[in-house]
Amino acid sequence: MTTELTERIATTPVAKVQRGGAEIIDSLAVEWRELCRELPDDQPFYHPEWASAYVRHQLRKKKITLITVRCGGRLRAVLPLVEEWRIFLKALPVRVLRGATEMHTWRWDLVRTPGPEQKAVVEAVWKSLRSIFHWDLIKLPDIPEGGAAEELLDLARRDGFIAESRDHMQTPIYRIASPGAPSSSDFMPRSRNLQHSLHRILRKVAASRNMTLERYEKVDDRLLTRFYDLERAGWKGEEGTAIASHASTRVLFDDLARAAADNGYLSMYFLKLDGRDAAAHFGLSFGGTYFMVKCAYDETFRSFSPGHLMVHEVLRDCAERGLSTFDFMAHGEEWKRKWSLQFRPHAHLYVFGRGMYGRFLSLAKVKIAPAIKRRLRSSPNGAARFAGIQGTQPNATVVEVA
Repeated sequence: MTTELTERIATTPVAKVQRGGAEIIDSLAVEWRELCRELPDDQPFYHPEWASAYVRHQLRKKKITLITVRCGGRLRAVLPLVEEWRIFLKALPVRVLRGATEMHTWRWDLVRTPGPEQKAVVEAVWKSLRSIFHWDLIKLPDIPEGGAAEELLDLARRDGFIAESRDHMQTPIYRIASPGAPSSSDFMPRSRNLQHSLHRILRKVAASRNMTLERYEKVDDRLLTRFYDLERAGWKGEEGTAIASHASTRVLFDDLARAAADNGYLSMYFLKLDGRDAAAHFGLSFGGTYFMVKCAYDETFRSFSPGHLMVHEVLRDCAERGLSTFDFMAHGEEWKRKWSLQFRPHAHLYVFGRGMYGRFLSLAKVKIAPAIKRRLRSSPNGAARFAGIQGTQPNATVVEVA
């Protein structure tokens, strides 16, 4: 075999499509993590343990479609997808391929090599997607700006498919001051009003309370239950959105916490006032960034603004550990925007099937649904009628069949 032929074989992408459950993800875990470490924007949510936990605890009996690409035997790309029937715009049945993620993970992307094979590898992923003929819609959710999955949209458009990117959320990012001898003023929000409130609260705590911050990098059932109970005791428990409100969500976070601890990036924080848990974070410290995955606080400490006080103290600890960024994760709610106006945009990416039905789905999403939305909102009792049409809400155009 000539040297030229050997080099060609080593750099030629070879794609494979597998269907199964979490076991096919677990079988690739070591190689998958090695590939993630090559990424310029490596994040824990792209690692196999997140996809595996989601598939194991949230999909029940559903299977995933896993596309892998290798060059010379080395894993160069991986894309896990869920294949299912859904109802689009509350009326249209569609076969969907969607990213193997959901609301609790918040960030997702195609994992692919950043090396010289990058273009050919992404093209191999797209050819595999294109060859799976039994889909009407591909949805890749919560892709960060500049994510690798955006390259798939360009390839889809080149081949005559209708592909769209829809803004979904703006995640606040706080840049942490350089470590040294920080004072409380180094970790303040952008909001002047909140700055004044925090200074007052810090003085009040210093004068009359015993405040401690605990960080845990290993977990057990007791520690996890402590966090879940604190979260469920507040408004999240009343609204049924707390982790412990659903058994499947609790075991998902049990798995994620243990996987994060095993891989060395868990940072679970508890802020205590006079020996009682006032606030807590389910957080991750990874690649110089602290990711606030979940937060909770005791509403009986409302006068101390425990959520904001917690952020301030965690920022101080992050600076002492040499971290450079605090990522608030998920949507930029008002309380998060009081800390920073630097955002990381995220989008949902859509590719519609080629043919009349795919074009109709795109037309329905882009023109028909917004027209119905405008008509209902301008008519008497329109808002109440519109509330039941999930598909016309921004970026919520795909609804699972009951």
